Amino acid sequence: MKFKVTGTDPEVFISRMFYLAWRACRGPLGMGVLQDRGTNVPEHDVYTNIRVNGDYPVNWNEGTGVLSADYVFGRMMKMTVRRKDADCNDDPDGTIIMVQPDEPQHAYQAWATEYPHVSDLVAATAAS
Repeated sequence: MKFKVTGTDPEVFISRMFYLAWRACRGPLGMGVLQDRGTNVPEHDVYTNIRVNGDYPVNWNEGTGVLSADYVFGRMMKMTVRRKDADCNDDPDGTIIMVQPDEPQHAYQAWATEYPHVSDLVAATAAS
């Protein structure tokens, strides 16, 4: 889903959206229990973990305009946000954001139980 962020800094919006999705995951899955930090993790820590791929030994997000959250503190997110990359290059001010997948599946995106469509997550982020 591609949309334009208005009324707030896109970076703040993205951070909040990832945090709401992370909270909606409810808990770690499988071996994610080894990275679990419980439910009282601040938004900043979740976003930092995503930006630096904290659950992995390699950071593939650095400087790409794409943030990919696979497992974050042990929670299965499998969510990608694109900004200022090939899919959003018609946006000089960086306010157009693309979130993938368009239609999350609970088997892969644990946050899909609370937000069955990306538009639900975007609306919740805008309202928060």
